[in-house]
Amino acid sequence: MRFIEVADGLRFRFPGQSADFSAGVEIGALAVTMSFNLPEFHRAFGAANVEQARELAEALGYRVTAGPEIDGAVSLGFCRHHAKAMLRLVV
Repeated sequence: MRFIEVADGLRFRFPGQSADFSAGVEIGALAVTMSFNLPEFHRAFGAANVEQARELAEALGYRVTAGPEIDGAVSLGFCRHHAKAMLRLVV
């Protein structure tokens, strides 16, 4: 059983619950955080949830960077995609 980070400095663990339950909580907390449209944030995820977190992030317009895996957890950084500037000829 490991701690699940739901916000900066706020971690929970769920004794007696399965790994699937913990994965659902992690991804649910990520979805809620992304709904706030923060420009950038970081969270720790179980290594098994990294791919699902990446897919959700990309679908909601975030870029993801990953740190090393430490004790089964990976630190992910999330950054909003910014629209590319459109160039126009001004005469």
